Amino acid sequence: MDDMASDANAEEDMRNVYTLGFVSFFTDVSTEVVLSLLSVFVLGLPGSSRALLGLIEGVAESLSYGLRARALMMTYLMRYLYKILWPHLSHTLIW
Repeated sequence: MDDMASDANAEEDMRNVYTLGFVSFFTDVSTEVVLSLLSVFVLGLPGSSRALLGLIEGVAESLSYGLRARALMMTYLMRYLYKILWPHLSHTLIW
């Protein structure tokens, strides 16, 4: 009886994995399509120019880089704190 339940859970888990894979794929494809058409859209707006598009792209890249750098620094900080605090916390945790 447990084998049947575990087989059903395994099938459901695989269905979830495939569903998340398809969602991720189509999200990535739609993002690439939108980003490739965004410059055409911005240049088609009245009063826009290549300089404005460059400014928008530059601000977006700098914000993206800043967020990545901040996330990377937080990762290093958490790793450092983990290495320092783990010997002290491992004795107090009950497994």
